Amino acid sequence: MIKVTILYPNTPDARFDHDYYETVHIPMSIALLGPALKSVVVERGLSVGPPWPAPTYTAICSFICDSREAYEQALFPHLAQLQGDLVNYSDVEAVIQISEITVNHSVAISAPSPLAMASYRGVADAAAGAGAGGAAETPAIL
Repeated sequence: MIKVTILYPNTPDARFDHDYYETVHIPMSIALLGPALKSVVVERGLSVGPPWPAPTYTAICSFICDSREAYEQALFPHLAQLQGDLVNYSDVEAVIQISEITVNHSVAISAPSPLAMASYRGVADAAAGAGAGGAAETPAIL
């Protein structure tokens, strides 16, 4: 298993629209990359004040996949579309790291609400339909 981590540095005067990223870009990414994604996690850096420093990253996204090859096979046909969407949510250059997962201990997290799932399905269906000229099966959120 691999983890693709996309880190958006927290820099002065940087623009990052978390709402757009979480409600449009990530659902589009999930729809386009489909079953290659085993898990997706999005994080917002928190500025909690002293004694804690400001967050190094304003946002972090992690994709878990079976292999680098599976990720690339799913990503490359949609790379231009996903990269082109960057201007809609940020002016920050992302740092990307691909890692091998060597230890994974997870605790169950509650499922999204039915309202969130309905919203996700609408965005995912629209993104999938815009791709290969037809509707695609909506991937499950893990």
